[in-house]
Amino acid sequence: MISAQTVRKGLSSIFNSRTIFFLKIIVTGVTLAWLLQSIQFVALLGSLSQADSKMVAFAFVLIAPNILIQTLKWKFILNLASVNTTVSQAYKSLIAGMPLGFITPGRLGEFGRAFFVQNINKAQVLKFVALDKLSNMLIVVFLGLIGLVTFNQLSLNSNFVIIFCCALFIVVFFTLASFSKLFTKKIETILGVLKFSKNEMFRIYLFSLLFFCIFTLQFCILIFAFSPSEITDLLKATSAIFFTKTALPIAIGDLGIRESASVFFLGKVGIDKASAFNASVLLFIFNVALPSFIGLFELFKIKSR
Repeated sequence: MISAQTVRKGLSSIFNSRTIFFLKIIVTGVTLAWLLQSIQFVALLGSLSQADSKMVAFAFVLIAPNILIQTLKWKFILNLASVNTTVSQAYKSLIAGMPLGFITPGRLGEFGRAFFVQNINKAQVLKFVALDKLSNMLIVVFLGLIGLVTFNQLSLNSNFVIIFCCALFIVVFFTLASFSKLFTKKIETILGVLKFSKNEMFRIYLFSLLFFCIFTLQFCILIFAFSPSEITDLLKATSAIFFTKTALPIAIGDLGIRESASVFFLGKVGIDKASAFNASVLLFIFNVALPSFIGLFELFKIKSR
């Protein structure tokens, strides 16, 4: 078992990663400044004032199933270690890791949720977090690559199409390989669990897919609240946006990167810059800023104990 001193050092290293934090602030600030310069502030306010409040409220309500899916998935993964983790315990661990992920590249600080899970070896929980994040990333990359390849409005160079198709083939191959008996036996060894079958792998991917679908639905609703668009093109654009911000984890909560990608890709389907920017910022507030703020209370409560 990892000692309490090691846990405290781990938390301290996450909180004291000042260089990373300030670099992310710079990237976020520069990106947002460039965006705000290209989009008139008056246009942003006008877009906000004309937004459909009912649709914005509906998107806000989707925070609940979004967090619930993540919690149930995390509980399922933790229970692979034959520990009867409750939904409440899984939620507290998940939400406490969010503010740590907020300040680190690629949300790596979410590995800090391992410090808030009891009765399980912390090193083992770190591996569980890696499995959780890897399954999410595979779904985002897989659907994002499909969105990019089929996004006709991009008019991609044939070389880029070939590269994206090759990457898609690799992701598909890896995903299918993860259901093989050899792979699941390897996962059993790595995670230190008694049983890990293709059924467990399927359920983990299913949770990740549900999370992606709710997240995408939420974003589409926010976009519709500002400016109506053709749903097929919108789904391709949102998939490409999520792929881009996942591939470039260099800003605080992806703020600035996601907004730049939104302005670019949504602009290709006829969404004006102000609407794309506002929808993206609201998505950030709903799914990153607000849960991280709530997680701070749980984090400090646990840390004080």
